[in-house]
Amino acid sequence: MNIKTIFIPTDFSASSDNAAVYACAMAANSGAKILLYHAYHIPVTSAEVPVMIVSTEELEKNNMDRLKQYRKELIHKTGTKLIIDCFTTPGFAVEEIEELCEEKKPDLVVMGVSGHGQVGHALLGSVTTGVLNHIQVPLLIIPEKAVFKGIANLALAYDYHGDLPEGTIALLKGFINLFKANLQVVHIGPPSEKTDLKEAVSGISLEESIAGVKHTLHFPENKDIIEGLTEFEEKQRPDLLVMIPKKHSLLSRIFHGSVSKRMAFHTHIPILALHA
Repeated sequence: MNIKTIFIPTDFSASSDNAAVYACAMAANSGAKILLYHAYHIPVTSAEVPVMIVSTEELEKNNMDRLKQYRKELIHKTGTKLIIDCFTTPGFAVEEIEELCEEKKPDLVVMGVSGHGQVGHALLGSVTTGVLNHIQVPLLIIPEKAVFKGIANLALAYDYHGDLPEGTIALLKGFINLFKANLQVVHIGPPSEKTDLKEAVSGISLEESIAGVKHTLHFPENKDIIEGLTEFEEKQRPDLLVMIPKKHSLLSRIFHGSVSKRMAFHTHIPILALHA
């Protein structure tokens, strides 16, 4: 995975700001260009209530000015000399981000997520999970307190149900090679779970696919996958957790509805979603 372009959608909240700072630090490490984006809404007015209507041109200019000012703040915060291109469009964030991913073809999308119950943070969480379900670009989800300090250990949550596609394996190995990271493959299963033939075959296939990559295998027991992953993180301290949200039924639960948000809110490390 050669990261040349990182796409950062922002709503200017604290959690999206932390994600942007994280992404800029990563870009400085990898030499990537930044696409900084904000979606805004055009106000809907009622004919019964007299209001001053702002033109679409003025709305676009105001949002672009705000984005350019934020670009200056990011460069100041990170102390880097990054190439940051700004984009702003009217519309719903998830739909606009999906279209821009198809148009700009970034190598990585980076978004924030927060566990607080405030309206803005809750919206950001819904946008992040919505983007997760609508794009095929690798998505890096940044918890609100995560700080980029390099990626030395990368954990792959894998349920051994079916083989991973070659494209997904290539992205995983590319990310590992980019940061010269070690790979930790982790499978959370209930106590006394027996390995069936399909899981055994998937395990062999995975071992063959990551041959040459320095890795370790981990099989912690827990009935609750989220609790098991949290305990694994606290013990092993990986810098990044990789998941394949749509390929494996066991893991896809984490990326839908309240379960998805619960995982993102409670993890202390970023989650990289690689679509199969």
